[in-house]
Amino acid sequence: MEFNSLAVKDATSSSVLAAASAIDAAKAVAALTTNRGEVLDYLEVIGRAKPLTNPPLPVLAVPTTAGTGAEVTRNAVLASPEHRVKVSLRSPLLLPKSRWWIPN
Repeated sequence: MEFNSLAVKDATSSSVLAAASAIDAAKAVAALTTNRGEVLDYLEVIGRAKPLTNPPLPVLAVPTTAGTGAEVTRNAVLASPEHRVKVSLRSPLLLPKSRWWIPN
């Protein structure tokens, strides 16, 4: 699947209020919006593990669950049902620009 421009050509940021898998998805979409090619170009293990060449859109992450740390990691874990594995899109550029926590 090509992620060249998605449907967010004019986007300037990505915000997500969600659990870890949605934060990882937001980080991946932010990265693939500004980096051309297929998602497999950038995935470890099952892909080519190419480095990101362009900074992703800024991500504001607000986790709704505790424990995974998706809001403070430099990777996005994505599932590949075809390969029956979870793999990472990893880059120092994937660290969300802003993180907020909501105390209980």
